[in-house]
Amino acid sequence: GTPCGAYISVLDLSKHVRMHGVKGPGNLEIQCAWDGCTRAPMKRESVVRHLEEVHVKVKYLCSQCWAPFSRKYTLGSHVLKAHSHAS
Repeated sequence: GTPCGAYISVLDLSKHVRMHGVKGPGNLEIQCAWDGCTRAPMKRESVVRHLEEVHVKVKYLCSQCWAPFSRKYTLGSHVLKAHSHAS
């Protein structure tokens, strides 16, 4: 479910969160407003990542082996380790 009922693309998630008043310095503590979320307050800069990983369950797929990752950074590390071959 979504707290406000809006359906948005993952690309617009950060902008959408700001529309709900999640603004301010990156170290500002914010409580997740998702229905039923019991996570402790987190830094504002972590809210979008939390929503993507825990509630929206965004997956970044490796284009070479289709392995799923919850973070772009982890996908990048995987590609370097698993698919970068020295010539």
